[in-house]
Amino acid sequence: MERFIKKVVDAHNLQLSENRLKAEAVHCFKKLGDLLQIRRKRELYDSHCSYIQETEDPATKDDNLNSRLKENLKQGLEKIGKVCDEFVIKQEAGEEPVLSEDESDKSDIKDSDEEDKQIDNEVEKNSDDNNKQDDDK
Repeated sequence: MERFIKKVVDAHNLQLSENRLKAEAVHCFKKLGDLLQIRRKRELYDSHCSYIQETEDPATKDDNLNSRLKENLKQGLEKIGKVCDEFVIKQEAGEEPVLSEDESDKSDIKDSDEEDKQIDNEVEKNSDDNNKQDDDK
């Protein structure tokens, strides 16, 4: 990955430091890995779905089950609406959301935008260090 990026940088005469080049290679490698995993999971899903036979919905034959499912859907939508309304009221009042322990644990996981920012910060720091070293010479 790094060789390919270096080839493109050289071909287009881009001003990219070694640190930024390496950081970009790591970033691209991770993104490519993520894309390959998504594709593999999708292919696995499609493969499994091809073996599953289409069956008839049991609610079409059982009126009691069908009415029960519709009632549960109605109740669920009402509950979701109430929760959304509560959050709208809190947001309009300027309240900050309170995270549960589960949500706090999940906050440790970085999404790709945060990873991008972290890489950019590391690159800037490394380039600043390199510039200071160059100034010292």
